[in-house]
Amino acid sequence: MGGWAGLWALAVTVACLEAHYADHASGLIVCRTTQTFGASRFVTEPNHQLSCDERRRLAHEYAELSFRDGRPAARGTVARLAWAWGLASSGDSIRRIWKTSRYGTTLNRLKRVPLLDKICDAWDVEQALVSILVKRKGRVNKRSLSRLVKEETGKEISTSSLVRKLKDLKVEVKRRRYAPLLTPVHKLTRYYYGAKWADERYRFWIDLDEKWFYCVRIKGFVWILPEYMSRKMIKRLPVQSKRYITKVMFLTAVARPIFAEDGSLVWDGKVGNWRVADIMTYKRGSGKNKFKKYKKGDKYVKDVNMGAEKYVQMMKELLLPRVTEIKEKYWDPLATKAYHIRIQHDGAPGHRANGIERDLDAAFRRVNASFVRQPPKSPCSNMLDMAVFNSLAAAVAQVDYEKKDELEAAVHAAWRALDPNMLERLWACKCITMRQFVFYRGEEFSAAHTGLRVQAAKSRAALWAHVEAVMRGDVSLPPLGEQ
Repeated sequence: MGGWAGLWALAVTVACLEAHYADHASGLIVCRTTQTFGASRFVTEPNHQLSCDERRRLAHEYAELSFRDGRPAARGTVARLAWAWGLASSGDSIRRIWKTSRYGTTLNRLKRVPLLDKICDAWDVEQALVSILVKRKGRVNKRSLSRLVKEETGKEISTSSLVRKLKDLKVEVKRRRYAPLLTPVHKLTRYYYGAKWADERYRFWIDLDEKWFYCVRIKGFVWILPEYMSRKMIKRLPVQSKRYITKVMFLTAVARPIFAEDGSLVWDGKVGNWRVADIMTYKRGSGKNKFKKYKKGDKYVKDVNMGAEKYVQMMKELLLPRVTEIKEKYWDPLATKAYHIRIQHDGAPGHRANGIERDLDAAFRRVNASFVRQPPKSPCSNMLDMAVFNSLAAAVAQVDYEKKDELEAAVHAAWRALDPNMLERLWACKCITMRQFVFYRGEEFSAAHTGLRVQAAKSRAALWAHVEAVMRGDVSLPPLGEQ
């Protein structure tokens, strides 16, 4: 009779344990399920190899049973757990799992602190983090994480500890991306633009656009090695406002590079990079000003807005002579005029106000060139917005600048350092973009990752052969939303 009573007591103990841990069941821990005495998680196979999730659950159970109410575990706890989890060598297996778990590590660090509270806190924090991320759809930053956990659990935990906990949960950090809001008119314009220039390979094509460059980066950190770097290199640069940082605008034009048959570079494709500014003259001297010293008649540079008048002036005074030089030297040295030059710009108000496009077409007619307006909300159709401006901005933003002249010199240095091979790949990518305009019916799509870098590493002939295959449809494009 004593044997049956012991067996009945064991079954009751198992049921109590199940009831005690029912509220902890979640999607984070997946245990093996077999029915034994009504306990769904128990297994009976001898020498069962536990998975990582099962080992974690076992360590958690051992921790709660060993430190419940601040008293040691009842006699036979290790044996009952070993039987329940199907482990033959009960004592050694359980204790080995315990020592290698994070609970055992915590016990070694906190010998005089009640471990049950720590374990329960860790479990509550995990549940709170999951709840916060799900409720806010992942829109949480590090600064507010500690406050949100305190509101959820009532416990104050440092941000670094919460970040480590998120890493344990294997949280993936993704950058939020936004797509332009395209109306049916925008989609139709993109579709017809791609269909019109689908056969173009941009040998006599110029992309044109403007870009702001900033003197100081307000956000971000600087990493310093005290043994090799000086803290004085971090200057406290004076700014008028953190909202309105000193900046300079540049007008940039780029074309497709020209390579010889043997692979040598003939022309790098860099048309020009000009600062949008006027040369002014001081009408009077500085006088007794202690901070500025200049005389009457001295020249200085003044940044101006890119309006219609300034845009036409820069086109006629800077771009037109440069296009004429490139045409005579690289594109048409024999003056055959067997081609037409296209200059693409966006539809900014300063580019299309008061019919200035007709005026520019008339001025550029003598070099057999005309202007083309890119579709609205389509920066991917302009090679500068696609990658060139990002490359220049990344190179310039490495250093803070006290004066605009220093920033201008850095922009010109980054412009000279642009790789012509990268420009060649970008023009190939632009060809595929025209194909995507047609294939996706003007809808928004991701960038054209179609193996251009791999083909360019082989040869330029392989690169453009791959482009032709994509344009013919031999290389299929992924469905919309699966790029």
